[in-house]
Amino acid sequence: MRITSRERYALKALIALADYGDSSPLTSIRTLAGNQRLSPDFLEQVFHKMRQAGIVDSLRGAGGGFRLSRAASEITLLEVLEGAGDPIGFLPCVCENGIRCADPGSCAAGRAWMDMDAMFREYASGRTLAEFVAARKTIS
Repeated sequence: MRITSRERYALKALIALADYGDSSPLTSIRTLAGNQRLSPDFLEQVFHKMRQAGIVDSLRGAGGGFRLSRAASEITLLEVLEGAGDPIGFLPCVCENGIRCADPGSCAAGRAWMDMDAMFREYASGRTLAEFVAARKTIS
């Protein structure tokens, strides 16, 4: 499984946004990018995807910025990764020409890929931003 830069940026920035909580109702891309050492231009693109996925809300103009669209305890890792816009998970056997095989169940390794995909999705759908914020605080 490959995690893209967009997915890494999304998770890192959303955990930080969740950590700000209600102390900062709206956070600008520049502030968030600076605090997390991320590219503001790329983070803007990532948050556009997050807004489309319903994970963040935004307000334009002076005093504008971003905030989570709902409680951090309601936003899962799976939602964040899928919201970034790139396909995620372990894929069944892929043919050399880049087209997914029509019958991955007949592939000797197909079952392994499907099982790993199911385990990852179960893990990611059961973990929330709030858990990552709490874990981050225990590490600090």
